[in-house]
Amino acid sequence: EYYLRLLSLLGAPRPEKPRLALRVTEDEVASMRSRLAALGVPDGRKLVGINPGATFGSAKRWFPDRFAEVADTLSEEWDMSVVLMGSVPEMPLSAEIEAAMERKPVNLAGRTTVRELMALLASCSFLVTNDSGPMHIGAAFGVPIAAIFGPTDWKKTSPWTERARVIQADVDCSPCKLRECDRGHECMLEVTAEMVVTAAKELRAEAR
Repeated sequence: EYYLRLLSLLGAPRPEKPRLALRVTEDEVASMRSRLAALGVPDGRKLVGINPGATFGSAKRWFPDRFAEVADTLSEEWDMSVVLMGSVPEMPLSAEIEAAMERKPVNLAGRTTVRELMALLASCSFLVTNDSGPMHIGAAFGVPIAAIFGPTDWKKTSPWTERARVIQADVDCSPCKLRECDRGHECMLEVTAEMVVTAAKELRAEAR
């Protein structure tokens, strides 16, 4: 929005319906699908992406056991495979989710380049994520997103797409914009797995 306002000040035309857009090649997507197939995901099977990390700080991260519950529920009810993603420092988060899940996911956390992560997100049919970089990449590819917000202001950093639902708790200290929480992480504790599943189902029903 800031850059679009600059365009207006410079007299340049502003797009009527601006949107994010990223591109990956057919070869990049095919390579990712082949990699997933080698890990047990049948060709053409739909994917639920789970992104549990947030480089900004631990305050933005929802809880691994709740991600696991949501992933199991959506995977079973939608008959999709779950793929975990994230950076190398976030590998322990994904490992914790994988261990807590009843349905075995594909864990690619720490095992993708940025371009490979883009191809993975472009291949997803749904994404459950914290407020993070992969959230915005998913939005640019038009992936339906359930985005969990805590210390940050969803009005300023929510995914720039109509195909998203923001899940947050109404607590008096949010948005605090702190990297680490010193008040018991109330904003994330108040977000339940049921809230995220409900938002995901509502969005998917609308996106069809």
